Amino acid sequence: MSDQCKSSLEPGQSLCSVTHCESYRQSSAMARWCKCKDWQGNPMPDCTPMGGNFPVETYNCFNKTTKERRAITQDACQILRDDNHDWSWQACYCCCSCFAWGTRVTVAEGEYRTVQFIGVGDPVLTSTLEVVGGKPRLKWESRAVTFSDGMVAAPHQPAVLLQYGDQGELAVTLDQPMLLANGSLKSADRLTLDDELVDRDGKPVKLHAVVLGKFTLGFHALATQDFSQAEFVERYLETNGVIAGDHLVMAMQDDDKLASRFVKGHDALPRIGSSAYAKTRKGSSDYSQLSSKAREIANDAFLSLEELLTGRSAVPYGASPYMTQKQAADVAVNGTFRGLGQSYLRAEFNYLEKLFEAFYPKINFYLDWEDLHPNQYAFKAYGQDTVYLSGQLLRLEGMHKQGLALIMAQGVGRFVKASYTNDEGLTCTGLADYFGTNEVLQTVFYGTWGAWVNPGLEQVKALFSLINPVNLIGHEKCSTPSIPCRVESMQAALLGMPLPACAGGPVPNSLTLDSAQWTTYEGALAVLVSFNQRLNILSAKIPANYELKADEQPIPVALVQMDNNLPWQAWLVIDERFKPSGQATLTVRDIRSDNGSTLDPDASSVVVEGTP
Repeated sequence: MSDQCKSSLEPGQSLCSVTHCESYRQSSAMARWCKCKDWQGNPMPDCTPMGGNFPVETYNCFNKTTKERRAITQDACQILRDDNHDWSWQACYCCCSCFAWGTRVTVAEGEYRTVQFIGVGDPVLTSTLEVVGGKPRLKWESRAVTFSDGMVAAPHQPAVLLQYGDQGELAVTLDQPMLLANGSLKSADRLTLDDELVDRDGKPVKLHAVVLGKFTLGFHALATQDFSQAEFVERYLETNGVIAGDHLVMAMQDDDKLASRFVKGHDALPRIGSSAYAKTRKGSSDYSQLSSKAREIANDAFLSLEELLTGRSAVPYGASPYMTQKQAADVAVNGTFRGLGQSYLRAEFNYLEKLFEAFYPKINFYLDWEDLHPNQYAFKAYGQDTVYLSGQLLRLEGMHKQGLALIMAQGVGRFVKASYTNDEGLTCTGLADYFGTNEVLQTVFYGTWGAWVNPGLEQVKALFSLINPVNLIGHEKCSTPSIPCRVESMQAALLGMPLPACAGGPVPNSLTLDSAQWTTYEGALAVLVSFNQRLNILSAKIPANYELKADEQPIPVALVQMDNNLPWQAWLVIDERFKPSGQATLTVRDIRSDNGSTLDPDASSVVVEGTP
């Protein structure tokens, strides 16, 4: 099975056998994920197909010593295990997996049919392959189709569009094996303009364009031999005038004989959509290679990524980021990322989005898959609480669904009601980490919280390890605590400990009264009081918490007023009848900061400056 499918798996997960997957693809489970059809073949409402490399879980019997896999029942597997403990019942995965709708497949000499309308039992022209003198020799024959299946239309299916020859154009999935003029194979996502395709006579066909994009219609696959056959025979189809492997050639890429057919070092070749791809040929970009003979794309259902990247809306000013701009830049430079065409974690995001919205329906999640800046933002816009994620964050190697869930939970944590907030009114960074790790994830994954939060924290720590040391330090406690402090906050949440002081947690006796001076408030006599931290409004607005005296006589405080833009200050409004003639002193008590820190008893009294 293709390495595109393998790259969609988490560490420790593995693919099922080819024969198991081909059988499983006929099941209602695969139809639900790949085609959005129910067990009766009817379209499912409000369903989006998962795309060509989405792994669907099933089970098989696995021998850890021989690596043999058997598609048998759990009871049958237990019988094997009773005799040999190397056998165990284990999860394995099959991927939805092909030619774009509209592709012309040669079915007879001079006769073509559109791929999605070719059914089981229909004849097609198919060829075996022999390489003679470094050139492919094709032997064509008519065979009946034994497998005809595919994926229905979906808005976000990654595809590679190839332009070649005089008018040739073909859109395929990224892992589609294409036959080259030297008789070797290459997946479509590794093709460059230095490669030559092959026509039905084995003659080279020059490539003019290789473009990564999205295909909005469906894909379809064909094969002309039984998957249960003991001997695998490579068979090829003529598709829009060039030669490509059939579905079994794509599915059997792990077969030793077929693997040797691929160009040397194939798996290590740069994929289109990565920065390494742009270095394979002068004048290339990450997403395309175009010669002077490249034409306007004829297929209206194909949208190039470079076109999609133009004119994207920016995150609004003032949004609260998961990482600072410099930290995100470090991750972008130091991290290794999957290509834009590799949609691993996209389906997981869609699932997690639905899960989070079930518990937090007022929060809108938005994924911009083409955003190349690895970060997350939380903001309020048009009355809507929004958590925005960039696709590059999901494409980071080492990031899996648990880490993604923890990051999304931090975004939700920004909107948890708290008095400790930033200038935009959102929960401070360290406190959002704390809320997300425990309160939010506990809510969403009740009963399985540990299985998500522990690996998730390790994945986030791996993300943070990509930040250069100079940018690990903190600046402002609320918005930009240090990275070690943020990790400490998440670990405290995991253990059920209080929010650490470095992230804004309460510190006993750390709140100090800095100054008091006579002034006016909206024309009334007042004392302006300043503290070293932002105040808890409830405690700060209680007049009895302020003891104002002059000449040993108390001066009653009629009212306490505060300004949300100056949360460390308060105005004590005084009745003119009690205006003192001498020097006044102010002593405060029972006032807390917005994070719960208590007053320093040795810094709770000052002389009121100025004159009333």
